[in-house]
Amino acid sequence: MISMKEKFTNGELVLCMNLRLARSVDIAMVAKAGGYDALYVDMQHAPYSIETTSTICAAAIGIGITPLVRVPSHDNGQWMSRVLDGGAQGVIVPDVGTSAQAEAVVKACRFPPLGARSDSRRVIARISAQVKSATESVSTSGVLVTTMPRARAYGTSMLL
Repeated sequence: MISMKEKFTNGELVLCMNLRLARSVDIAMVAKAGGYDALYVDMQHAPYSIETTSTICAAAIGIGITPLVRVPSHDNGQWMSRVLDGGAQGVIVPDVGTSAQAEAVVKACRFPPLGARSDSRRVIARISAQVKSATESVSTSGVLVTTMPRARAYGTSMLL
């Protein structure tokens, strides 16, 4: 099965279901049956808990749907790190208005040495020599999307 990221990279159509009301893992099966490639849990505009979000992400991964999470904000990477640790394979970050903010978001989503995401897996490094390659894979295989408010986006595009 072709992943959402592979389809996107190849310029193919990617269908993604936005979740704002569903709270059950069954929604992943609904998305799969509907032909969706991904789903995203909208934590910015809906009252999802981190536990519900993680459970939906796990269900989506289990049936071959890419789970994305729209975090409430880009608050020093805390939300981004938590949803990625909870199973999200991509993060949608709202209201990124400057290149400095965009760089901080990327850094927050990647493990060292590519970023500054908290790395709680250092104990595993003592056990397995493969952790370095696994860390690099996790840091580069995810999806990161930022959104910009319209007025700022137009202003930025004028400067390019």
